[in-house]
Order: sequence, then C-alpha cells, then structure tokens
Amino acid sequence: MFANNKEFFENISLLIEKIEAAGEIQWGSELRDAMNISFMPGEIFGAIRMTLTKFQNTKIPAQLNIEKEINEIVESLNEIL
Repeated sequence: MFANNKEFFENISLLIEKIEAAGEIQWGSELRDAMNISFMPGEIFGAIRMTLTKFQNTKIPAQLNIEKEINEIVESLNEIL
C-alpha cells in the first residue's frame, strides 16, 4: 500500500520508465496515457487498474520482471476502488 497519492504516482512513473527502458514503448505509452486520462484521481486510478489488468492478462516479456510490481499496484487499487 502506498502512503499517499504522490508516492503512488511516483511508483507508476518508475514502472513506466522500467517498461520503456526494456524496449516496451507501447506498454509504457498505454500506462502513461492512463495516468493522464483525467484530473480526477478516481478516474485515473481506474484507468491505471484497467491498463495493468490488461498487462496481467497478456504474456509479459520475461526481461521486464514486473509481475510482482503490477500485482502489488493492482491489489492497492482494488482496496482503494
């Protein structure tokens, strides 16, 4: 769980950087778009959860090594939403 929204969004930004650094630009772009969908936190959280759930249902390239991070973020969002 994250202490506050700032910590949450910083964590998402780091995840985007990690995804893009591994060459998965489209995945990074989808997550970045989810972060910028609205000014309302609930809508942003919902879009991020939807995008990460999509990633969970897709074969994540092994070199990303982000399954644990995605699961933790989705669990946190499920508690919030």
